[in-house]
Amino acid sequence: MKIRYRAEARAELQAAAEWYEDRRANLGQDFLAEIKRAENVIAERPNVWPRWPGTAGDIRRFMLVRFPYSLAYRQVGDDIAVIAVAHQHRAPFYWRDRVK
Repeated sequence: MKIRYRAEARAELQAAAEWYEDRRANLGQDFLAEIKRAENVIAERPNVWPRWPGTAGDIRRFMLVRFPYSLAYRQVGDDIAVIAVAHQHRAPFYWRDRVK
């Protein structure tokens, strides 16, 4: 199963990693390692994670353990489409207009 990021989600991922790296050396790398772990877990069992509350359809949410971020994703065929790398303390549905 391949993990694919929408352009906006990829930009969010990069911005968050840079923000953490600016705060402390290697913290951005730790964030990216946590994202990679999340990708692996999602790929193993994509339908086990809960649907994102307040959304219609098949969008699911995987919450990171160490960082206050969630991956909004859905399965598309044999792939996982990451719609957003969403900060958990910001407007929770800012990314909904990306879902088509």
